[in-house]
Amino acid sequence: MAWETRAGAGPYYTRSRKVGGRVVREYVGRGPLAELIAADDAAQRAERAAAAASRQAQRAILAAADAPLVAFSNVLDGLAAATLTTAGYHRHHRGEWRRRRVSAGSTGTSTTLGLAGGVEQIADGQVPVGMILSDLMRQADEGDRNAMELVARVLDAGHGAWEAIADLGLSAERAWLDLAAGEQVLLREALRRKLASLKTEVAGPAATSLEQLLAERIAVCWLAVQEADHVAARFFREGGTQAEARFVEERQERAQRRYLAAVKALAQVRRLVTPVVQLNVAGRQVNIAR
Repeated sequence: MAWETRAGAGPYYTRSRKVGGRVVREYVGRGPLAELIAADDAAQRAERAAAAASRQAQRAILAAADAPLVAFSNVLDGLAAATLTTAGYHRHHRGEWRRRRVSAGSTGTSTTLGLAGGVEQIADGQVPVGMILSDLMRQADEGDRNAMELVARVLDAGHGAWEAIADLGLSAERAWLDLAAGEQVLLREALRRKLASLKTEVAGPAATSLEQLLAERIAVCWLAVQEADHVAARFFREGGTQAEARFVEERQERAQRRYLAAVKALAQVRRLVTPVVQLNVAGRQVNIAR
């Protein structure tokens, strides 16, 4: 879209548009009408640029809230994978977890032995806990049955490993509270109480440390879903462009996927790892989860 000149003639206005996937150059002309059309085109371009800048700013804000939740999720996925691997399960090409068929006395591979030094490096502050656990997650996914032994060493090393993991969860929670509540103090406090209640309800009275952390992730992911749904409801009430609609829908879908993945992780750990106690009640055998 531009004003052009020809030899011996004044400026005239042209613009390009797509027709059937091809760019077609359109001659508008000169004079007052052409000037009005040019001004309207410029206003539309400015509006599109402002909308794109707004979406970019929203993506940056969303990425800042996502970062601690992604870090927290990665560590928890590592712990869950190592726990399931040690319990005798394996996952083929990231599919469902299945009981591993191994011969008696099998000890698995020894690839995690190279990570043993990471436990000592944590004490010196050389290697973050999250980095070590992420490596363990990868080894567990590859079928290394020594992974959980090293996880236990990391968590029992006395260097605040559990606290470091819990801090990741708190950082994720604060980030999403900031995004969902902003400067609204009462809303923030209400959401904080709701999250605390949800964590307690999901974890249950006899949850292990891993289950408690998985429940915390579920609570934060639930908050992310609520925030995405609120943004979507406001958008469809006020209206917007197709690009903005796609951005809002992508936010909802991403939040839903993450929430469902968090719920599934806790369900898998409880179903496959939680010990079952057998009792005889009125002559019938009853299996009761811990």
